[in-house]
Amino acid sequence: MEPITVIKTRLIDTLPLGIDLVLKALKASIPPLSGKYDDYILLASRYRELNERLIRGVLTNEEAQVEFNKLSEAILAFISGLEEADLQEQAPEEHVEKGMGKLLYRIPDVMEHLKEEKCLVRIAFDKATLMEELTGEASDVVGDIRIAEVMGRS
Repeated sequence: MEPITVIKTRLIDTLPLGIDLVLKALKASIPPLSGKYDDYILLASRYRELNERLIRGVLTNEEAQVEFNKLSEAILAFISGLEEADLQEQAPEEHVEKGMGKLLYRIPDVMEHLKEEKCLVRIAFDKATLMEELTGEASDVVGDIRIAEVMGRS
């Protein structure tokens, strides 16, 4: 693995080329089980939302530029705060609180009437199991959920 300073420099150098490019580079650098992956998801969601608001005409070009600059600043601060441990997958926690688990749902923000859309909802005891055979997407929402005995391990 490359030294953290090299990775951070590469990410910072990518930012002027476009927010979308630096977000792709971040996604490739931060593993889904890292503690910083959720922060990456929030930044990517913020970017997607800004683009949608601009396309819908809710924001003027000037307002959008201000918001994109704020997002760029947040991404720069995020990259600057990255540490070596943030770029490594964390081992799943051995101790899982009894009755607690993780919920993931991936539901499109916009759906057409009478058109099939793929929606994904998963429940697992830990995040590693939850993300098995999945790549994280900006639209993913992961949260804690209480798991009843009926849904417990068999």
